[in-house]
Amino acid sequence: MILRQAVSQIRTLMKLTSSDNTITNRALADELRSTAMQLIKRETDKRRLLASSTIFTEIPCIELEKVPLAECCNYRSDCEISRSKYKLPKIAENIYGVLTQGVYSIDKKQEFNFIDVDRYINYLNIYKNKKYKKETFYWITNGYLYITNPNIETVRISAYFEEDVDFSLYTCGECKECPDNPLDLEFKCPGYLVPNVLSVVRDTLLKTYKRSVQDNTENDKDEAL
Repeated sequence: MILRQAVSQIRTLMKLTSSDNTITNRALADELRSTAMQLIKRETDKRRLLASSTIFTEIPCIELEKVPLAECCNYRSDCEISRSKYKLPKIAENIYGVLTQGVYSIDKKQEFNFIDVDRYINYLNIYKNKKYKKETFYWITNGYLYITNPNIETVRISAYFEEDVDFSLYTCGECKECPDNPLDLEFKCPGYLVPNVLSVVRDTLLKTYKRSVQDNTENDKDEAL
């Protein structure tokens, strides 16, 4: 389902015509996505939907650049890692952390494990003087994706984003067409939750809509006196 269809269903439930601008399509879309996000986070707290394709968006190519590890922590060394050239759209979180389905090599043959930066520093300290095959990890700090292997130049990620993805930033040189209108984007919500989302949004907006109509009516009466 695209977002425009969900907006149309809300207008039908609220008996609003497409020409009724009391509540704009953008306001309806924002309320739909905000409500869906709340219900989805509740589901993921119960470890549901984590393998679902209905809520996650894949960015197929993220360009990386080498940066010193000290850029994102207090660890002082000559160690280099890779960081995304651009910030990622905000990724939703549940009680377990960021809602990523996975970070992979560009050919998807390798999946990288998540680690927070403090645990990675401990990892380095433990194996500092030992010969071993270093594992590649990732974490996200201040909106940037970090990969612990400085020789990796591109990766892909699947995550539940709270913001729209500007795919023009993540093309790796290839042209990708994206919808110009946010209403033409996919409504990220599993089918079984859609009726609940529509119901909550309808009830919330009807209260606001009725209050607005009542206030306008009272203002009109006051002006007529």
